[in-house]
Amino acid sequence: MATAAAPQPIEKEEQSVSEPVDVVWVGHRGYPELYPENSLLGIAKALELGARAIEIDLQVSLEGEPVLFHDEELFRVTGNVGAVRDYPMAKLRTFSAHEPHRFGKQHFPCPIAHLADVVDLLRRYPGVRLFVELKAEVFQTVPRSVFLPKVWQILQPIRQDCVLISFDLYVLRLAQEQFGCPVGWVLTLYDQQSLARIRYKPVDYVICNVRKLPLSSERPWAGPWEWFVYDVVDEALARTCAQRGVRWIETWDIGSMLKLEVKTA
Repeated sequence: MATAAAPQPIEKEEQSVSEPVDVVWVGHRGYPELYPENSLLGIAKALELGARAIEIDLQVSLEGEPVLFHDEELFRVTGNVGAVRDYPMAKLRTFSAHEPHRFGKQHFPCPIAHLADVVDLLRRYPGVRLFVELKAEVFQTVPRSVFLPKVWQILQPIRQDCVLISFDLYVLRLAQEQFGCPVGWVLTLYDQQSLARIRYKPVDYVICNVRKLPLSSERPWAGPWEWFVYDVVDEALARTCAQRGVRWIETWDIGSMLKLEVKTA
C-alpha cells in the first residue's frame, strides 16, 4: 500500500464556544459499513479515504496479548466457537474475522489482528488519532496493572496520536497516573454521579452513546474535556450533535460521513 500524505495534526481547540470548528469523524471499528469491523482491511480503507481518527477495541488472548476484537465471544465475527481469551494469539491468527453473517465469503480470509499490526499501519499515517478501547471484561481475567503497560508499550511508536478509552474508569486513572496519556471515559449513564466523578478528576474526552444524551438542544456538560459521541450515520443527527458543540463524532459509515462538511456551533 502506498504511503498516504500525512493529515494535519488535530490540535485541541482553545476557541470560545461561539467559534465553530470542523467536526472530526471517527471510524468506529474502522469502516464496518463495508468491511469487517476491527479488521486491518477496514481500517486501511478508512485511512485511504482520509479518516483523521479511528477507534478500535481490544480483547485479550490466552497468554495476555492485546487482540483487535469487540466481542468476548468469537462466533459473531468469525463463526468459531469459544471466547477470544480461550486461545493463544497464534491460534487466533488462523481464524478469519470476515463477519460471515453480514458479508458471507466476500472478505475471506480476514485474519484477526494483534494491536502491533495496527501500530505498523498507523505509522504510515502520522497525525491520525487512534482511540484504543480497553474492553472492561478483559480485567475479569487479566489485572489492569498487567494489561495496561503491555498495551502502552506496543503503542509507543504512535503514542503521540493515541487516546486510551474504556467504560472502566479505574484503568483510565491508572493510565493517567502511570503514563500521563490522554484518556476518554465511555459513559454507562449520563447522570450527576458520572459528572461528579469527572469533575473530581477530569478526563480528556467524555464519550457517550448519542441516544443517552438529553433530548434537548443544550450543550452537554462543560468542562476541560472534549465531547465524543457514537454511533452516528445520519446527516441530520450529525448536524444536531455539532450544533450542541460535539466535535468528535464516531460513525459506522466513515466513507459517507467524510463527504459532509459539518462544523460545531
